[in-house]
Amino acid sequence: MRFSVPSFLGLSCLSLLASTGLAWGLPTSNSNTDVIVEIYQLINNYSIILDDKTYSDLSQIITDDAVFVLPTLTYSTRATAESRYESEFENKTTLHTVQNLFVSNITPTTANVTGDGVTTYFGSGNYSGQSLVQWSRIYYVVIKDDGSWKINHTTVEAGHSYGNSALSSTSA
Repeated sequence: MRFSVPSFLGLSCLSLLASTGLAWGLPTSNSNTDVIVEIYQLINNYSIILDDKTYSDLSQIITDDAVFVLPTLTYSTRATAESRYESEFENKTTLHTVQNLFVSNITPTTANVTGDGVTTYFGSGNYSGQSLVQWSRIYYVVIKDDGSWKINHTTVEAGHSYGNSALSSTSA
């Protein structure tokens, strides 16, 4: 598993804050802290899989019947997501991050997650030196599936973008 330094530091700080009850101002238990850290890792792994373009690994983190609601499109099933990601990110260098995660409504089998997503496209060829950054608010429903937390529902609210918009729609 690959960790970036900011992710590792973030998880370390999260663990400290959650274990002391300082994060979220809510009572916490060690079991909730473990669940929150597992869910943070799940969302982080999602970003890594998209950037590494190892879409077959989505089976480890997304349920077969997952639903994806985007501003202009809704689709179901992990297989559809894999196909969509293959075509959308083919020949593109990207960096996906999700930050400001808030995990709520934790039960033994479900939880809700809200975060701010950032996708950066890096240009090449004629677009060398150019980039496009897109921001969005993302809502996840995660469930316990075969002993692991997996994404079952994702809703993305469109945010704003900055840069060359051609980078998201071409093979730049």
